[in-house]
This record gives sequence, C-alpha cells and structure tokens, in this order.
Amino acid sequence: MTEEREDEAGPPVLEPTAANVTLNEHGLPTFVGQPDGYGLQPNGTFRLHLEHPIPFGKQETIEELTFREPRGKDYRAFPLQMEKLDIGQLLQFAAKITGRTDRQIDELGGADVMRVVEVASGFFAGDPGAIGTTP
Repeated sequence: MTEEREDEAGPPVLEPTAANVTLNEHGLPTFVGQPDGYGLQPNGTFRLHLEHPIPFGKQETIEELTFREPRGKDYRAFPLQMEKLDIGQLLQFAAKITGRTDRQIDELGGADVMRVVEVASGFFAGDPGAIGTTP
C-alpha cells in the first residue's frame, strides 16, 4: 500500500505504508529485499523475484514471476466483491496473469505464495501498487 504526500520541492511523492514495502529504482512499490529491477514497473507490469525458486522440467528453474496488466477476460470467473475472494482464487488469477500453470503456482513456497496473493490482490483491486496488505 502506498500513500501520496506533498514534497516541498515538487509533485506528490509515493511513500510506502506497510513494513514489508519499499520503493524501487523507478520510485514505484516493491517488497523489501527484492533485487534491483523488481516490483512495479513503469509499463504497469509487476516483477516478483521468488524467495524460493521452483523447479520446472529437468533443467529449468522459475526464479521470478512477471504479472501483466489483467484484461476483462481475466476477471470473468471472479466475484465482483473482493471480500468474497479466497487465496485459491487469487492464485488462479495470478497463474492467468503471469502465464504460468496452476500446477507451477501450486509449487510456490509459503512466503512466495503470500507475496503472489498481495500482488494479485492489488491488480484485482485496480491498483498494482497496493501491496503490503492481503485481502
């Protein structure tokens, strides 16, 4: 979650409001501890570095997820009210907008699952920068 504040020298500055959120090199929200180049990107995507990469196939490892901006078809199977979403639905949504399979998302470690849920919730709420809280 971010908060806007007036800076004495110019336009509003986004300030992270959750303890696990900071700003990346673009001045956009990311999780604390993410390498440079991760978090919300100027093009609206969100790059998430996985704390525990997941094996994929015999020689590949998934080390990051890139969430694209969702389209109408991505929302079709979900209720209109956020409070009715559960973690399973948010993980399904994340699979759709990252181009990964449900099976791959199911292999994420606990900390990565919680971050994926936070990012997916932000996109679902229409604010991909709204990380730092879960529904």
